[in-house]
Amino acid sequence: DSPHLTRLTRNYRSHPTLVSLLSQISYGGTLVAKAPRERVGALAGWPKRGTDPAFPVLFCSVRGGAEEQEADSPSLFNTQELTLLVDLVVDLVRWAEANQVALAPERIGVLSPYIKQTQRLRQTLRSRNLGRVRVGSTEEFHGLECDALFLSTTRTSETGLVQDEHFDLGFVGSTK
Repeated sequence: DSPHLTRLTRNYRSHPTLVSLLSQISYGGTLVAKAPRERVGALAGWPKRGTDPAFPVLFCSVRGGAEEQEADSPSLFNTQELTLLVDLVVDLVRWAEANQVALAPERIGVLSPYIKQTQRLRQTLRSRNLGRVRVGSTEEFHGLECDALFLSTTRTSETGLVQDEHFDLGFVGSTK
């Protein structure tokens, strides 16, 4: 009774740089990028705060941001981080419109492991007329495709990681 294992060998959805990284980390170098460059590189012209346009990832440090929590929930939110994320989404949408790049709001995703952060992100995006932007947890994005995906980690320090593990919050408890 040997267990059967099916492993992805070709990726038709993601930028080659991301596939290469994932291939090295999780697939022993066997995963191959097969997505059409014009599809996965469509947003390469977005200036992304002065980063290398050829690299499809932008990391933003949120200095001074703080984790916040409401009394009735263990879930966290980070107002400064969500403000930065919404500003980035607005900037991307404006850039796409100005450059006639086809980018529907529902093809933009914002991923956060914290329910309170996702609730506040949705509310803030709606207030900016971007209510069709997808916002949710990893489970909610399973199987979906986005042209642009933003990740809100919410956490700004290591001090709450034990609490996250206890309440099964965030990415801490996930082996993936």
